[in-house]
Amino acid sequence: MNARSTTEDCTLGGYQVPKDTILMLNLYVMSRDEKVFPNPDEFHPERWLREGRDENEPLPHPFSLLPFGSGVRSCVGRRVAEIQMYLATIQVLQRYSLKKSDVFDIKPFVRTQLTPGPELPVMFLERARPSPKLWQTDRSYSQLAGAKCDTCASQQGRVGSSILVQLAK
Repeated sequence: MNARSTTEDCTLGGYQVPKDTILMLNLYVMSRDEKVFPNPDEFHPERWLREGRDENEPLPHPFSLLPFGSGVRSCVGRRVAEIQMYLATIQVLQRYSLKKSDVFDIKPFVRTQLTPGPELPVMFLERARPSPKLWQTDRSYSQLAGAKCDTCASQQGRVGSSILVQLAK
């Protein structure tokens, strides 16, 4: 469910809604509106196709399904989640054929989502820097500091160029 609070008194569907009222969209009910989704409990993936679909059946309204919310407060991870779902679906369908189990019916699990309150106290603490011993090779800093590179000036700024550095002895 997506929730918003009203910033002023308003009228919605003939109902007076006072300022600071929390309104919740029941996405489960919205996605089963037969005016928008004929036979909503049947599996019809073609209802989401833009091309190659029955021309008599209109496309669902863009706001008829809002799993990621909408507007400026919509989920920032939407595209990442959609790509992950797409790739996971491809991986499963390449390897398996799916069939509904005859053992049980799938029941929906509906719940509200929890979000932090208006303030979320977070402190950003600088991480300790790793000890040079964790990443230093067998060369010492003094050897690297005394390195000579005759071609460095001529190669500076060139992407993909190779520079031979001679370590000091």
